Amino acid sequence: MSDIAKSVCGAFFKYMTGKDNLDREINPNLYLPQNLLQPQPPRFIRKFRWTYSEVDENGEVVLPERFVKVAARPTLTIDEHEIHLGQGKTWIPGKAEWEAINVTYYGLDENDEIYDHFNQYFNEGFHDIQKNTGILKLYDGTGALLETWQLNNTFIQNMNWNIDYAGESDIEVQLRYDNVNYINHTKDRQL
Repeated sequence: MSDIAKSVCGAFFKYMTGKDNLDREINPNLYLPQNLLQPQPPRFIRKFRWTYSEVDENGEVVLPERFVKVAARPTLTIDEHEIHLGQGKTWIPGKAEWEAINVTYYGLDENDEIYDHFNQYFNEGFHDIQKNTGILKLYDGTGALLETWQLNNTFIQNMNWNIDYAGESDIEVQLRYDNVNYINHTKDRQL
């Protein structure tokens, strides 16, 4: 065992028993901070956290809000049309198209309610599923809401199930939508 491991184990023993190796009373605050053994909130790898939920046209929740991984914010692409003018060219904007985004549900277990929601696509088929309004929210590391993206007429374009029968699983969903309403929640807040 390395010297660092011995000192950590010794400090933990002293903290838990309240005595050192000579069976003398000690002050546990000298060895480990008090909050080390307190329950800690789950740690996230990413600095920002995304959640995704869906509501139907009546405002009823179809898919409850869950933490997800999102590769990028919704992206708008505008087609260009080339016009020839004499010896030169110019371009004018054309139709706008919102690009599909990938949303990954992670850390799912076999009894998760998300499976029931996505399983209806396989049971009922994609043509019977109505378009819903997707709500994508971005939170900072402190839990403050930064952005809300409302994805109108959202439907699933592609779905990839990464099922691990021994533990947690992931579902990667590619969402297609007609247009977006964006709300910035930081404009009135001092950062």
